[in-house]
Amino acid sequence: MLLPKLMRDVKARSMKCDFSDKCRFCEENISMTPLTVGVYKRIYCDLDFVKCARYMVAAELGYELVPDDLYPTHNVRALKIIAENNQATADKKPMPDKEIAMLLLNRFNGDHVVALGELYAEVRRKYPGYVCSVGAEPDDEFYHAHLEYISIRNHILSLVKEEIS
Repeated sequence: MLLPKLMRDVKARSMKCDFSDKCRFCEENISMTPLTVGVYKRIYCDLDFVKCARYMVAAELGYELVPDDLYPTHNVRALKIIAENNQATADKKPMPDKEIAMLLLNRFNGDHVVALGELYAEVRRKYPGYVCSVGAEPDDEFYHAHLEYISIRNHILSLVKEEIS
C-alpha cells in the first residue's frame, strides 16, 4: 500500500510546470543572485510548481496576465490578482478576507502556521516598512495593510478552531 503512494509522489515530483517554456522570471532576474534564482527554479519550476504564484495566475487566467514583477513566493498577491480578474469579468465584489484565508489554508494543506507566515511575508513584500503592531492608527501609512492582515489572520485562526472542534 505504501509503494503506490510513493510512486505517485515520485511521479508528481518528476512533472514540470506547464509554463516553464514561457516563463522568463528566472532568466530576467538572474541579476538578483544566481543562487537565489537557482533555488527558485529548483523549488518552483522543477519540484513544486503548484505552489508558485506565477503558476497560479497562469493556470487560472492565462500566462499573458502574469505580471512581470510577480515572484513565485507572492501567493497572496496571486490570489488577489485572480480575484480581481474574476471580479472584473463577473462583476462581483472583491474576494472577502475569509475566502483568502480559506485559499491560503487549502494552498498549504491546512498548515495554518505556514499560511500565516506567507500572509505576513506577502504584506511585508508589499509594504517593506510594515511591522504588525497592536495599535495601528488611522493616519498610519500601513493602516489598511494592518487591517487587512489582521482580518485575514483572524479568519485563518477561526477556520482552524472550527476544524479542531
